[in-house]
Amino acid sequence: LEQAEITDAEYVIAEDHLWVFLKATQKEALDKLAADYGSDARDEVFKALRAELRHTPLWMLLRRGLPVRGLEFRLFYPSPRSSESVANALYSENRITFRPHFYFGETGQEIDFVFFLNGLPIVALEVKHEKNQNVHDAVAQFAARDHSHAVFRHPFLYVAADTSDVMAASDPRRAE
Repeated sequence: LEQAEITDAEYVIAEDHLWVFLKATQKEALDKLAADYGSDARDEVFKALRAELRHTPLWMLLRRGLPVRGLEFRLFYPSPRSSESVANALYSENRITFRPHFYFGETGQEIDFVFFLNGLPIVALEVKHEKNQNVHDAVAQFAARDHSHAVFRHPFLYVAADTSDVMAASDPRRAE
């Protein structure tokens, strides 16, 4: 994922990636939305997503779906229980991408990797080499950051790693 593909820097969303997923998996619902809102249908989806993200964690939206003007949109499809399932085709439309050297904030702070599911940030990863730093330095780096940025609110897994240890947390503010 290129940094420029993250078109909504405030909410850390690669809008085109999510839009492609929605068009491939939920065309009927998008057509209904377009019938009412025309070319503004896309804007309605992203306006609803940003409004929900202000008070609902991303993992909940992934689980429950996104309400948009009386319609429900799935933001991903889980692995089907059977390869014969109709849901298998929808599951295969999910796209996991990552951005190495993810830059954020006015001073260009960096996270080593951010992983995205259908254009939405789900995992942040800091990697250290034991020669200079270790996993505890990566944890401390997560904890010391300005957590007002969306990249510290929307992902639901934060991973710190070095060449021999890995630590994971759902809250990047805790150094323990």
